[in-house]
Amino acid sequence: MRRRFLKPNQHTFTFLLNACTKENSKLTPGVQVHDHVIKLGYTHHVFVRNALIHFYFECSDAKECSKKVFDEDIDGICSDVVTWNSMLAGLVRKGEVFVAEKMFDEMPERDVVSWSTMIMGYVQNGNLEDGLECFRLMREKGIRPNEAILVTVLSASANLGLLEFGRFVHSTVESLRFRITVLIGTALVDMYAKCGCIEESRALFDRMLEKDIWTWNVMICGLASHDRPKEAIALFHEFIREGFSPVNVTFVGVLNACSRAGLVRLRITEAGYSPNMSPV
Repeated sequence: MRRRFLKPNQHTFTFLLNACTKENSKLTPGVQVHDHVIKLGYTHHVFVRNALIHFYFECSDAKECSKKVFDEDIDGICSDVVTWNSMLAGLVRKGEVFVAEKMFDEMPERDVVSWSTMIMGYVQNGNLEDGLECFRLMREKGIRPNEAILVTVLSASANLGLLEFGRFVHSTVESLRFRITVLIGTALVDMYAKCGCIEESRALFDRMLEKDIWTWNVMICGLASHDRPKEAIALFHEFIREGFSPVNVTFVGVLNACSRAGLVRLRITEAGYSPNMSPV
């Protein structure tokens, strides 16, 4: 294209930088594209700047360049909410969640992606309480969460054993009429099981119209950990009959159930397994 003396536009650079981002995080092609961006005067096009920020964050050797590109727009006239979200996402992936927090507080505009990035950033970096507080503030501002946010805060509630907050999230799901997808349903089943409400967990599991292997694993492990080994083993047999293949977590749950029930030998003929389990 350049050899034919055709001039690219902002969309050309956006696509090129996206391609460079996927090129195994190699820096050189993207830097060459950046050179053309500067020479041809596209540094102030918001889509191009956003693509540059994302590209540099994905390149492990040049993450600091993202901040330089972002800071070039001193007056903020060439930035939009996507620009800020790109910076937030890059910072939390680097583990710089408190730098991201400061940037989040300075944002002139926030959307659900901004809140989602911060909530998941807190939780993924081990700041579970901060993630839950961020969710509470988001709801106070009347912002509708997305599925990723709901699953994240349910997981945090489960890991902290905060039943009341888990119920608050569940009530949010119901009040906003979210469909109980596999992800949300599994997170709810897990939350109630880990917070000691195994009856509610099982009732939710039974009402779910769609389940995947992780839904079954969560329920099997939950029943086993609540001293209901016979139910866990029966559910495991049903799991096999449904055509699922066990994974490591499945066997951990079943072995826990066997241990609690005092079952030394268990044959699983439905799946073609015939393990001889004996005390170590």
